[in-house]
Amino acid sequence: MGSAGAGTSDRERLAEAMARRDAAAARALGGGDGEAAAVLIEELDRLRGDLWRMQMESQALVASESRTALALQGGNLSLWSLSCVDRRMSVDHAWLAMLGATLDPTVDEKSAWEAAVDPSDLVKLQELLDQHLAGVGENVECTFRLRRDSGGFLWLMARGQIVERDGDGNPVLLSGTMIDVTRWKTLEDQLRQSQKLESIGQLAAGIAHEINTPIQFIGDNARFAAGSLAQLFALLDTCMAMVAPEGRARVVAAAEEADLDYVRAELPKAMEQTVEGVERVASIVHAMKEFSHPGGGEKVATDINRAIESTVTISRNEWKFVAECELSLASELPLVPLLPGDFNQVILNLIVNSAHAIADAQRAGRPGPGRIRIATRPGDGVVEIEVSDDGCGIPESIRDRIYDPFFTTKEVGRGSGQGLAIARSVVVDKHGGTLGCTSQVGSGTVFIIRLPLEARSG
Repeated sequence: MGSAGAGTSDRERLAEAMARRDAAAARALGGGDGEAAAVLIEELDRLRGDLWRMQMESQALVASESRTALALQGGNLSLWSLSCVDRRMSVDHAWLAMLGATLDPTVDEKSAWEAAVDPSDLVKLQELLDQHLAGVGENVECTFRLRRDSGGFLWLMARGQIVERDGDGNPVLLSGTMIDVTRWKTLEDQLRQSQKLESIGQLAAGIAHEINTPIQFIGDNARFAAGSLAQLFALLDTCMAMVAPEGRARVVAAAEEADLDYVRAELPKAMEQTVEGVERVASIVHAMKEFSHPGGGEKVATDINRAIESTVTISRNEWKFVAECELSLASELPLVPLLPGDFNQVILNLIVNSAHAIADAQRAGRPGPGRIRIATRPGDGVVEIEVSDDGCGIPESIRDRIYDPFFTTKEVGRGSGQGLAIARSVVVDKHGGTLGCTSQVGSGTVFIIRLPLEARSG
């Protein structure tokens, strides 16, 4: 914008010069010097042409700068420059807006920059810059994370080149652009996670299939044995009654040594528990098969109650130590066109989030197990799924950021910040539904999913 300012100053000087020449021309004409007057008039015409040309150039420069600013804004780009001497960074206003004013322009930009970059990425950036300034290529490109004041972080891609060197050829100034690639990284991570889950799902489905057959005959045998115990004990009683008196003492002694009364009382219970355990394993295997079914790329009519039950079974290890899980599933719910694997992932993410929130509340001193409740109900052209918990709740200050990719308040290793971002992408983008949230600190959180009964492109 400095060029436009310089143009305005030139026009003012030209206007002053023209005014002086106009006055001189008037004096020359008044004095009867016709030749001098003609020269002055010709000079005035030339100056007017110069002034008009400068006005056009100035307007073109302003328009060009406006178009450049709009292009940068539309492309979510910002400009930067870096002194190769003292490593001081200069950025534009687009950069500050992009970060939520993470870098305060009133403080030292070098220290503010280093404080904002993720520590592990800062080391990588400094090494890359050292290599670049040592003469490894003219251009530089890198991707890194930058923390926002409001929480979470952005992924940025910086590209630049050396634009100024000193007399000895040493780099003096680097300049370039930065673009927010958070959404690209989100999609990349989601794709990687989907591929990983698909591989795990195929493996789990194969294991479940292999386990299913032996579990079936183990269950059948356990049920047969449990059902035969009464007959065996009846036969034993009959045999004991038929023993001759001289042998009865030996039989009674053997029965006491074998603790027959205890066995008679406890063996049926043991067999009953064995059957229950086998049925439990069978239900987990069945749930695993359904949860890990790869499906296809097309939506299929799905029983969401059954999908929820399978997901709750699979995720039991996440919530059983901190909460009870209550299901309130509407009967005769219509089938919903879904991508089953993606829907299962949404429910799993919400259950895990609820379990973590309850665990956080317990660490803060709340006694007793928490409660996770999952309910389904029909709506007007939709099916609603409600997942609620009585955990620690979400503070209002961050509630509008919970769906942002990579945003998390959990400690390192306990959350990637992708769970709710993936859930929202699946529900809204892939199924044309809605995902809403209400929360109260100290009381808990409620997520409500609304899925249309008619398939929509997504």
